Amino acid sequence: MRGCRPVLFWIAALLSLAASLSLAAAPRVVNEYELKAAYIFKLAKFTQWPPAKFERDDSPLVIGVVGDEALDFFTRSLGDKAIDKHKILVQRLDQTNDLAACHVLFLSRSVAQHGAQWAEAASNSAVLTVGETGQFLDQGGMIDFVVESGQLHLEINDQRARRVGLNISGSALATLVNMGTAKIRNF
Repeated sequence: MRGCRPVLFWIAALLSLAASLSLAAAPRVVNEYELKAAYIFKLAKFTQWPPAKFERDDSPLVIGVVGDEALDFFTRSLGDKAIDKHKILVQRLDQTNDLAACHVLFLSRSVAQHGAQWAEAASNSAVLTVGETGQFLDQGGMIDFVVESGQLHLEINDQRARRVGLNISGSALATLVNMGTAKIRNF
């Protein structure tokens, strides 16, 4: 029995290693809002705001979130990131008066009925407006996340962004369109 102990030890060690490798290799399911946060981060990276929108060269880039669904995911996904010298700061917004300090507005589907109100309030500032209702562009927004055939896509009105002084990189938009990830809907 004494000679079996090293063999049992090695079998247990190998089984433990195999179990840990299979867990490590298992694909991680990405939450919908983690994916949307990644898209927003990339879009913000390729958006130019008017210089006056940032008080200082190292002022934070503020992402305002309306609605509860996305706030925690956005905070976890984006809270440690920065674009150039601008640290990302995710904040909950409760009223349109809070928009002046924002660079990006994300409107959750739970408050879709107020989309036009938020888009109108943001039209006086250089705020990139993003929704997830399927009708946010029709309500005056700039970017809308839509699900088609189980896939997340973006609809983008870049002319509306330009009207408020934002410039979304044409090459970034072309890449999204060519990948089949986005549609440009200017009106």
